[in-house]
Amino acid sequence: MKQAKLLALFGLFTGTVANAQSVYQVDLKADGATVEHRGFAAPDANLADGFAATYHLPKTVPGTYATLDYGRFVTDFTAVDAQGNTLKVKKMGNNSWSVKGNAAPVAVRYTVASIMELKVKKDKIFEPASTFHDDQKGSVLNGGGVYGFWTGQERGPVTVDLGTPQGWFAATSLEGEVLGDRTKLVAQSYHELLDNPVLLTKPDTAGFWVANTRVTVAVLDLNGTARAAEFKRELEADMAAVARFLPQLPVDRYTFLTMVGDFRWAGDVLFSGKPSVGGILKVVRALSQQGFGALEHNTSSVYYLGDFGSGERMPADLRVEEQLLGAAVHEFMHIITPLGLHAPAIHDFDYANPSMSQHLWLYEGVTEYFAQLIRYQGGRLTEKEYLDAMRGKLIQGEKFPNRKFSFTEMSRNVLDKPYKDAYLNVYDRGAVMAWLIDAQIRGAHDGQRTLIDVIMALHAQYGPDRPFDEAGFFDAFCEVAETPGLRAFFAQHVEGREPLPYADALKLVGLEYRAQGSEVKALNPLEAGKNDLKVKASNLGLTRIVQKVGPNEWAGLKAGDEVAMKDLVAARDSAVDGMMKLPVTRGGTQVILDVPVKTETVTRPHQLSVVDQQRWNAFTTRP
Repeated sequence: MKQAKLLALFGLFTGTVANAQSVYQVDLKADGATVEHRGFAAPDANLADGFAATYHLPKTVPGTYATLDYGRFVTDFTAVDAQGNTLKVKKMGNNSWSVKGNAAPVAVRYTVASIMELKVKKDKIFEPASTFHDDQKGSVLNGGGVYGFWTGQERGPVTVDLGTPQGWFAATSLEGEVLGDRTKLVAQSYHELLDNPVLLTKPDTAGFWVANTRVTVAVLDLNGTARAAEFKRELEADMAAVARFLPQLPVDRYTFLTMVGDFRWAGDVLFSGKPSVGGILKVVRALSQQGFGALEHNTSSVYYLGDFGSGERMPADLRVEEQLLGAAVHEFMHIITPLGLHAPAIHDFDYANPSMSQHLWLYEGVTEYFAQLIRYQGGRLTEKEYLDAMRGKLIQGEKFPNRKFSFTEMSRNVLDKPYKDAYLNVYDRGAVMAWLIDAQIRGAHDGQRTLIDVIMALHAQYGPDRPFDEAGFFDAFCEVAETPGLRAFFAQHVEGREPLPYADALKLVGLEYRAQGSEVKALNPLEAGKNDLKVKASNLGLTRIVQKVGPNEWAGLKAGDEVAMKDLVAARDSAVDGMMKLPVTRGGTQVILDVPVKTETVTRPHQLSVVDQQRWNAFTTRP
């Protein structure tokens, strides 16, 4: 096997590019890209008077669990034979073309759109699975929106000949080499090609090692801000936590491909001064069309983030770095499942007529659970932050319509209504399911065996190249887990529609669960029901303005005072001896009020509390 060498910092690999049956020549234009695909076309039928074959772009791609119909965004589709004769083509549905002629086609040519820049009303493509082409700024090449295939020709070797403007580089985990103003990339199959997106732009990259894995960060920021170095600093701590969690990282390279959209104008509207109703509506309309988030691949992931500026009033979780960290561990952990542990529906993915696996509890639920646990065990989340996050997932997961259909039913039918409307539960109810499964495994093995141990044993048994049996996987999982009652749990709560047994499972990791509990909570001095005053919200609710105070006002506030809610939270969190120092804008000048912290006892649904410290301590550390 050829020994690959890292090319610069971009995750590209040098070496001799093998001759391939299938070659895509791709060139950027102002608002799209032209594609010429030369390769063997398998005939649909041996016709006495000629040749007929079908060419496709994907209906969907792994990891999205949604109908995408990339073929909608293809124009100028033509096909020619070896003599250069134009063949007859006919569009069939959204994603396929029938090609007929006296001889076999040797090439098809078409134009693909910059999908992110289009207004799409139905089945809009999630940005991390979409495409962006701008010959001045850069390109995001997600394979489903660029590369087509002939029926039955998904397994042969593939070469991409990518036009590369001067000073630009292609960031990807594919092997390849730079030849002048072209970049050649090599994949072993169409499947591998679609699993390796490309970020083509002027270089903004950084790299670091995590255990045995070379991590590369590449950024295309539409306003030109260099971000890779800062992203690297933020990601290093999370990736170090991943390395402590996993016995060994199963990939030798990984690339974070990050596109940052310019939404500073929206940040100015929302977080600078007092936004107008018209301005807010404009922002809402614009952002409702954006799919911020990420999509996983075997050795890379694609992120679409928003730059909302750096105003002091902006919530911390809207900062670009926080958006990245909110998804990075989850996407990275997909290298375990489904990318390294999956059913045939994913292994031999049918891009034209996809079928879905019933095991979204594994692919997304377990992955999201691990993402939260890794950050907690790695010191990136406090105990309170972790329990609050899991409690939030528990609350959201209770909205899953399990009386109508089970989790596996939803998974199998996730492309269709009403099941697709419940998809987001994979990150909430799915993660809680994984938590309960982990708790049962730990309880059965005195904390010496955990869910990640079971998953890694199954990963070793199957791996990326051997799919497990779709119908028999629950049995295979339980055979490895060796946990009494676990098969019944799957039957009743994952395949079945019974409520989840939170209390019985969570006590095995030292937690007490109560459907209805109570907590002591600090009173909000700016809440009319808790203090003798009248206030109005300003700045999208981020600020309160005191309009009137009564004789029983107890915080020292006056009419006209303005208080930023984040300042109230910070003051309350840093209170000393029952007193907090609250910053208030009064008459254009900031003053600091000494405000007593008054409390009340309130009911709290889905209460979680640590009651067995020994078991909880064991849960918080990797055995």
